[in-house]
Formats: sequence, structure tokens, C-alpha cells
Amino acid sequence: MILSLLVSVFMSAPASAQNVFEGPIAKSLGGSGRAGLDSVDGAFLNPALVALLPKSELTAYYQDGSRTAGQHQTIYGLDMSENDKEVLFSGNIAYLRTRTTGLVSSPVDGEIWHGAFAKSFFDRLSVGVSVYHYQAKGTAIDTSEQWNGSLGGVFMILPKLGVSFVYDNPIHQGSHVPTAVRFLPQQSFGVYWGIPYNAKLRLDIVRPDDDNPENRLDIRTAIESAVGEFFVFRLGGRFDEFEGQRFITAGLGFNGPNLKIDYGIEKNVSGVGGAVHSVDLRGSF
Repeated sequence: MILSLLVSVFMSAPASAQNVFEGPIAKSLGGSGRAGLDSVDGAFLNPALVALLPKSELTAYYQDGSRTAGQHQTIYGLDMSENDKEVLFSGNIAYLRTRTTGLVSSPVDGEIWHGAFAKSFFDRLSVGVSVYHYQAKGTAIDTSEQWNGSLGGVFMILPKLGVSFVYDNPIHQGSHVPTAVRFLPQQSFGVYWGIPYNAKLRLDIVRPDDDNPENRLDIRTAIESAVGEFFVFRLGGRFDEFEGQRFITAGLGFNGPNLKIDYGIEKNVSGVGGAVHSVDLRGSF
């Protein structure tokens, strides 16, 4: 659940379903935010969020680290969104480069193009669709390409209370795509609640569809709170029954009028080591 800088790091667990990418905000929130994330990296979690962006944004990402011992990944890229009231559909496009070691016997280089489109209805319901193209190559695997995407919706029950549903990777990939770099189908349900004192709570429940007869879940939750006029503190956690791993996450953001900077860290606490650091630079207009 490019496409949970910012995915759970998408190639770190070849047997599990993942989003193509998670940015530093989503990363610091435990990978949650499908029902409410007011930055462009929310498009990787739920394409419907593009229609809820307060402003158009241009973002640069950098992410580096290991979710588990022995596997390391670096991601960098650019992301641009357009959410003007005069356009028929809100849109987002991102380009990412990845390099992963420890997945197979030699490094795997990846290239991702990700696009999302969304429409808001009655100021309560937003629906969206995303499409991505991922190419992976390395000396230990044949060059492979895959097309996939996500379908998502957000319904705001109240101005500060929303729910969401997302279906990621609905297209089943053939044997031409190596298992180690394959994105698998998953469904997710999210809740967003803006509580007093400028704080926000988020809960996402993700269920992988393939190779999951026991319906094991990936539970992600977080709290976000404003600190003064320009700073935001984030703290989250993730319990992944499917992978059998747990993570704690945290982050800090500078939220200026037109310039924003976010940092997020995801730390594996399951005894297998690993931490992922992520940062972005966002300009809103």
C-alpha cells in the first residue's frame, strides 16, 4: 500500500504486498494516512487525497536505510501536484529512482513513474485512481517491467473526521516479473480524526490479498501535533502480522507558508535491526 520515499520500503519484503513508496510524512506516521494526509506523498497511499490538497506542491525526496538487517535501499526523486479549483481533475506525477542491495546477490536498480488523478464531490467525497510503471534491473535478475496502480476513496463524515478505502495493485503480475520485485494486491481501511489542541489521529488497517489464508493484518497508527506556529511533531507505530515485524516511527516537520521540510524515521524493533531515514523539501504555490 513510488507507489506506504517514503513505501514501506517496497522491495524489502519480497513476499508481502506493499505500496510503491512512502514519503517522510507517511513514514513518520507508521505508514498511516489514507483517510487524511495533506501533502503530495499522500498520493502514494491513496490517490483520492490529491483532491484534498490545500495547495499545489513541488517536492524533492531522499530516503536511505534498511528495514531489516542485510537489506539496504536508497530512493530519491521529484513529485509535483496540481490542485487548482479551475481544473476538472486534481493531478499528481512523480518520478523516483531506487537502488536496493541485499535483496538478491547483486544490487537492483529501479525506476518508477507514478501518476494520480482525483475528483472531489460535495466537499465530502473524493475518489481517485493512480497508475505506475516500475522497471527493475540488475546483474542477478532479468530486466522486468510492471504496470499497476490503486483505486481509492475518502469520505469526510465531519470536517475533522474521515474514513477511506483503498485497493492497491489490482493487476496480478505474471511470472515475467521476479517475485523479489513484485507488488502484490492489498486492501486498506483508514480513519482520520482531528482532535482538540491541533492534534490529528490516524489509523490504517491493511490486508494483503495474496498468500494470506489467515487474513493477517498490517496495522498502522499515529498521532500528529502542531508545536508552535511552524513546527509539527509526529509519532507512530506499525504492527505487521504478515511480515511478523514491528516498527516505531517518528518525525518532525517545518511547515512554513510556502516552504516545508519534513523528516521521518522508521525503526525496526523486531530484533532483526534496521532503520530508514527519509526527508523531503516541499514548495507550495
